[in-house]
Amino acid sequence: MGADISAGAQITFSESAKIPYELKPSSISLKSFEASKIFFDSAKPAISGLFDADIRAESSGNNAEHLLRYATGKASIRSRSAGALRILDSDTIAGGGAALAGGILKLAGKILKNKVAELDGMGDVVGMLAKAEFSEAAVEMSRKAPDYNYNIDSAAIKTDALLFSSKNGKIYFDPDLPFSGQKLEIPVSIFVKGSAKTLFEKIGYAKSQSDAEGYYRGPSFTVEGTVSRPTNDLLDILTSATGAVKNVLEKINFFKQ
Repeated sequence: MGADISAGAQITFSESAKIPYELKPSSISLKSFEASKIFFDSAKPAISGLFDADIRAESSGNNAEHLLRYATGKASIRSRSAGALRILDSDTIAGGGAALAGGILKLAGKILKNKVAELDGMGDVVGMLAKAEFSEAAVEMSRKAPDYNYNIDSAAIKTDALLFSSKNGKIYFDPDLPFSGQKLEIPVSIFVKGSAKTLFEKIGYAKSQSDAEGYYRGPSFTVEGTVSRPTNDLLDILTSATGAVKNVLEKINFFKQ
């Protein structure tokens, strides 16, 4: 992933022990890794930008391979620079058709001469989420026995007007799959302020303040799929945000084609 790595580790072997290999608590530091290299589509990935990671891990096993596969511990990941978040993008696996949807929704709003204001607002929101430039991102992860899932304890990505927040997300561990093929289940909440608040108000959100100072509550969605090929249901949630939007979309039959 292009990172500089530094680590210190002590591995012991005891022939008489039931589990002979042991990795003592160890620290690993990754500097300046490119997040886009995690994803199948590295040209237009779900997340791109440089990150640093500090990992604390320990393990035991029957062989050296087990030490890596079943390591437990914690990791803190921080953005090193600004980057891009693509939740709804026509060229990514996670957001097929989103850019086209945004254009048609805006066009439909103009044809209807803004009699359904939500349509024009929906197009602007979809456009905003097609590629959001973030200023900072932070993720806290942990891994424990007996399931060895990768727990996303907290995650936050901030742009000028949006905050993407997640707690209690999971990457489900399957020992028969590479990390890139592990399945995801990550709930995400969007909080908005400033210009984004005005846009989200048009489609029925941003009516109540959140615990995050200055932000209002937007939609929530779930990231699924796999590590390298994430998917999400945000577009479905947005287009059913209000009765007016849902009814008009059903009439023009766009999302059923």
